[in-house]
Amino acid sequence: MPFAGVATRASIENAHQFLREQPERIALCHPDWRGVRTAAYGHSAHVLEVPGILSDAHCERLASFIEACKPHSLIIEGYPPRIDELVLSLSRRNKKLEIYCVYHGTPSLLHFQEDTVINRMLELVDAGSVRKLGFVKSGLAEWISTLGYPAQYLMNVCQVPFSRGPREVDLDGKLHLGVFAPNLCHKNVPTQVIAALMIPGSIVHTSEPLELAYLRHWGERVVTHGIIPRPNFLELLGRMHGTLYVSLVECYPMTVLESLAAGAVCLTSHTSTLFESDPVLQKALVVEQYDNPSAIADQLGTALENRETLVARAQEHILRLNETAERLLQEFLDS
Repeated sequence: MPFAGVATRASIENAHQFLREQPERIALCHPDWRGVRTAAYGHSAHVLEVPGILSDAHCERLASFIEACKPHSLIIEGYPPRIDELVLSLSRRNKKLEIYCVYHGTPSLLHFQEDTVINRMLELVDAGSVRKLGFVKSGLAEWISTLGYPAQYLMNVCQVPFSRGPREVDLDGKLHLGVFAPNLCHKNVPTQVIAALMIPGSIVHTSEPLELAYLRHWGERVVTHGIIPRPNFLELLGRMHGTLYVSLVECYPMTVLESLAAGAVCLTSHTSTLFESDPVLQKALVVEQYDNPSAIADQLGTALENRETLVARAQEHILRLNETAERLLQEFLDS
């Protein structure tokens, strides 16, 4: 725990400065959950990245550090392991501290035992330790509300400087396409890689190695980058002409927004509400045939041809999404 013995890192480099600023709001997230971590930085200027509670002593140190900051509210983003121990400790120490839990998953991830996470959050509300629950998956807050719990739908804020336009095609005609998702079954990575390879002249960039026997002859067209720090990842997105994030299950995919902000046209799946308020973007960027690499490739090819117009329109759309996201967050904390 290099940051004051309590966190892996934080939004403020120096722990003494973090304390001096006496932040009104602190967000806490896991350092390795990229989407959740990005959301945390969009919800607060003061973020502590904590990979869960490692021991009773760590819980005591972290609780003391947060208490010394004298925040009005604490937002737990996602559910780092054993984080309920911190919540209970803080609620005993300071009855005035308002603690919120924001869940970034979906009931479809039952194989990851996400149901126990939601259930524990409900128990923390029952115990009086958590004031309100936020849900980034559309429709989930409405369900939890029917159970009698204070719940609200939230959106993430995309805090990425916009590029001035999409990347020009290389002199050799190569198109750089990114499929930046972990190799989990619900992320649909193999299908998307195949679709990207169907684009003539494409070089396909991935986060993790994809070991498919029938792709062994295409190795020279697939570049694997590994899991890289966020600044490097955003720089990599800026080198792409297009990206794919056509996952089978999603809540509020930040990679889609980050890609478009970086100037790369990005296709996604109809598992979130990202583009529902813009029929043009919905038709151009939302894939309906998730499991059809040929259909994905056809739609990607069209999007690449129109990427200059689509990226500009999408960046304007992201600004409107951010306004709504910030309003919903304020309502979540105020009501």
